[in-house]
Amino acid sequence: PNGAVVRTRISRGERLVELRSALAERPETCFLTCIQFVIGGHSVNEYELVDDVDGLDDGATIVVTSDAYTLQSLHAHLIRLQEILFSRVEFHSPCTVMLDEAAQVPLSNDNHRAILEESHSLESFAMGWKHDVSPALSIIDVRLSGYNPPLPFRIAQGDIAYLEVEDVDGNLVFVTACDRGFFVNRSTRSAFSPEPEKPAASPCVTLAQLLRSHSARWKREITSCVQFRCALDPAETAAPALLAQQWMGADAATQLQRLRYRPSAATDAMLNEPLLRGVQRDPNEEIQLAREIPASTAEEALAREQRVLRAQADFLQSARDGARMVVEGQITPFNPNDAHKCHMFVHDNVFFTFAADPADPYRTLDEDNIATRASSNLDARSVHVFSQYGPSGICTVSSAIVDYAGHRVVAQAVIPGIFQGSQSERMLYGRLERDDALTCDQEVHEAMMQASAALHVKPVAMEHGKEFVGSSELKITRATDDRKYALDIMQLTPRDITRGTGENEELAVLRWELVHNYVIQKARQAYVDEINAWKRTTGQSGSGEAADAETSTEEPAVPADVRAKAEERIRETEEKLRVNIHAFTTNDHLASDEDRALVKELCAYQQDAVIGGLRAEAKAWLSAAVEGSWITRELHRRGVNMRYLGKVAHVFDGSPAVHAAIVMEMIARALKRTVNAILRECASSDRAALLATLFNTLLGKNALQSNIFSESWEKASGLALADADAGAQGEDGAATAQFGVPAGAAAPRRRKGGRKGGARGHSGGGRVRKHNARVSLNFGSRDQCWNRVRQHVWKHFSFRLGDLSAYGLSPLALLRAVCCKTGVQLAARAYDFRTDAPLVPSDIAGLLPRVKVPEFTSHVARSILHAAQTAAAQGEPVAAPLAHEASLAFQTTLGLLHKDTGAALELLAQTLARAGEVTAAIQHYRRAIIVYERTLGMDHPQTAFAYTRLATLSRQHQRLEEARALLSHAVRALSLSLGVRHPERMSALVQLALLHVDLGDAQDGLRIVHGAVEQCTAVFGRDSPRTGSLYEAMGSLSMRMGLGKLAAKHIQTAKSIYNTCFGPEHAKVTECTRFLDALDRAQTAGKPQSQ
Repeated sequence: PNGAVVRTRISRGERLVELRSALAERPETCFLTCIQFVIGGHSVNEYELVDDVDGLDDGATIVVTSDAYTLQSLHAHLIRLQEILFSRVEFHSPCTVMLDEAAQVPLSNDNHRAILEESHSLESFAMGWKHDVSPALSIIDVRLSGYNPPLPFRIAQGDIAYLEVEDVDGNLVFVTACDRGFFVNRSTRSAFSPEPEKPAASPCVTLAQLLRSHSARWKREITSCVQFRCALDPAETAAPALLAQQWMGADAATQLQRLRYRPSAATDAMLNEPLLRGVQRDPNEEIQLAREIPASTAEEALAREQRVLRAQADFLQSARDGARMVVEGQITPFNPNDAHKCHMFVHDNVFFTFAADPADPYRTLDEDNIATRASSNLDARSVHVFSQYGPSGICTVSSAIVDYAGHRVVAQAVIPGIFQGSQSERMLYGRLERDDALTCDQEVHEAMMQASAALHVKPVAMEHGKEFVGSSELKITRATDDRKYALDIMQLTPRDITRGTGENEELAVLRWELVHNYVIQKARQAYVDEINAWKRTTGQSGSGEAADAETSTEEPAVPADVRAKAEERIRETEEKLRVNIHAFTTNDHLASDEDRALVKELCAYQQDAVIGGLRAEAKAWLSAAVEGSWITRELHRRGVNMRYLGKVAHVFDGSPAVHAAIVMEMIARALKRTVNAILRECASSDRAALLATLFNTLLGKNALQSNIFSESWEKASGLALADADAGAQGEDGAATAQFGVPAGAAAPRRRKGGRKGGARGHSGGGRVRKHNARVSLNFGSRDQCWNRVRQHVWKHFSFRLGDLSAYGLSPLALLRAVCCKTGVQLAARAYDFRTDAPLVPSDIAGLLPRVKVPEFTSHVARSILHAAQTAAAQGEPVAAPLAHEASLAFQTTLGLLHKDTGAALELLAQTLARAGEVTAAIQHYRRAIIVYERTLGMDHPQTAFAYTRLATLSRQHQRLEEARALLSHAVRALSLSLGVRHPERMSALVQLALLHVDLGDAQDGLRIVHGAVEQCTAVFGRDSPRTGSLYEAMGSLSMRMGLGKLAAKHIQTAKSIYNTCFGPEHAKVTECTRFLDALDRAQTAGKPQSQ
């Protein structure tokens, strides 16, 4: 509209609507929202693919013209105005702040002397909220006027709404928003006059253009805001990542200082008006249409993934927002006459229920009951597996689990016609109710039989000899959109009989990944056995041992017919190894002895080969970022459920850092139940005080230093180990005390279940009535609280906690683990755990919903990233272009704020640094760090590792103050996420010590390494190679300081350690010997030299 020419690129797999993002990033077009695209004089649909637009070729010109405003487009325009003018409240990355300030304000030595200590300060992470360099703005509010809605005669003249713009002096400017744009009208505070103040002037296309023309001061300020906004990194201004788990937040004082603008109630109501938000979306239809897009080429596959992932992201956004509204009571259930625990909700075409026990969804049940949460987790996992390996032509319903304020809400996309008509008439497979006859549509049955091998599920003969694939709850129905949908998949794997036969143990099932890995291993073994049999018959040597089948297929000596026969053995093995999921359940009569033997073999494989085999990976785990989410992901990838954390901890008894991380994960999971109960049972006004009291009781003065789990204390307490839930009845007084209710007080009464009228066919749920009575701050003594934790860990993980001080657990790190699992946000400030009350209620900075869904990514982009990583490892020049292509592919499909996008950006930075393009490398490192901070968290190990690599690059190019600031921040982040004893943190400390030497502060560098040696000796022992490397570093630093005798002492110690660990012929021993010889020669000559 302003005549400017913008050059940009758009790929054929994208849509014209992507051009809006390019226009929004440019200062001259950032306010344009109500526009249309014209090609060859004709307006085109901006949601069309580029390939489908006539006349759009390479080098084509697209004319952008203004479109007529409507209520909906006015809504979008006002939101965009708020984003740009009031972007000062956005979070600034600590990386950006440090790099901007390091050269001007070097870090003091006091800050560096606190690095080695167990710091309980989060202030370095809070600089992103406290840092404010945004330009000043005298406009304080843009809101709807009280003269709305427009009168009929004004609507006939194009008026849409009336706005008021207020400045800091209290002056008001009254604006009319019409279909052609905006103009200042003649209204005052006391009189309404919608006519233009300047009748001859044409309406302005944007509201910002009008404000600029109205006041010279506003023109300067708005221009400054636009320049500031466009100068920010795109990762800082992008919408927050949906699945980010940010456990740190701005403290109360900072939140008040940052509150420069808050839309008035009228404006907020307008922006959230359903009419303005447009037509209600159908997430199920969007996702199913995206899945049906053909993907015969790489470009089509990328376009398909983009559509699918964006549709899923939109669904997850609706699920998260809807679950919050359900818990807060903002949505009315459509079955209000049923019991509260059976209420069901629909919002934005998403169906919401509270998690329930699948055995009896109508009985009164604690939402923290193991059956409640296990059933929802199991169903979500089964849906994910069925969508990947199930039969084609049968759709799955998009679903998500949202944990908020102690409640677990299950969200599902609404299937067309699910609430209308008779569901039994549409049933194609399975049964609607337990007493109904089994339905087996021939077409669906054949599809399920074909998919049973990929799912590793054995068909069983049920009613009248009919074969059935799946659990007894599975049902496949035809919806009104003529698609077939699988519902209540529930279970695709057999029971884990290792867990025994206690209550709810039928929900303890093996993970599908375990079964899949077992089948793959057996199939590869069959392949190798066939090849080795051929070798023996032909006189060639065969190892007789299982080898990688992929390696064997590359042997040129093996004839094609033998390979074909071996591949046939693979198919036969996969066909044979189908598991009967009914074995050892209430339907055990459907299983044979052979089926039961296979289930026993799977359980033994899990215990011996998988969990026992972790001992061989101790070294790899020790060098990895072992924290809660990493442990969960690695165990699940191997098919191990988290209930075996106790056994995994025993496997890593010889690795103190890994063992401590697993112990912390078990404690955090135990405390999660108590925190969830507080959030769920108490009044909203009591939450912050109760949580602060709980954390103070657990982690206050000397909490982690007292030997509360000693044998003498155990015998004196007389508390049982076995029953964690009932154990709270011991010294505590009453079981309700663990939920913050005073001992002896009555537990909150729950409403009894009503009629069984819930539509369980769509995963019905239950809800516990909210307990609104004010709750006393009484948790009992610290020993009583920790004893409940101990009992829970023993009952659910079969692990006996010892003295907590032996694990080296940090109170702040433990708080981090609990907050990450419950959605509680903690204020980023310094905490003093030497006091009885380190936390106050205002330290509870917020409460966020946690969305649990299987991790989704772009497989096409991942394949490009893998190729780039391989090329980078081999030093090939093609690595940089591949990394750039991978980053673009991830941004196209997943968006900028995704951890995979950050990984591609970091790889691109590494390749650019090797090529000597330092400035570009630092820019991409900074962007990758911002992406990690906003998706994984500011203290996540992957974020800290990126800080360390950027610091290394800065040091190599003599940007020493920047490097020291970055590395100090990385050490603090690693202390929080991995603990002060982790080897990666100690390596970062050595790098920091070398930086101190480079900056002329060798004494501080030596002190840092000396402290690291003490910590390493306490964890790994004096004779560990890690300890030897630190002594070697101390010797090098002492030599550079001219302390020859001290250097010789440290190097001699390192040599002794290396000799003990590796033997006298090892290169490390030889290197130390040469160092000592050179030192002797220098001392003899009287000229100490630096190494």
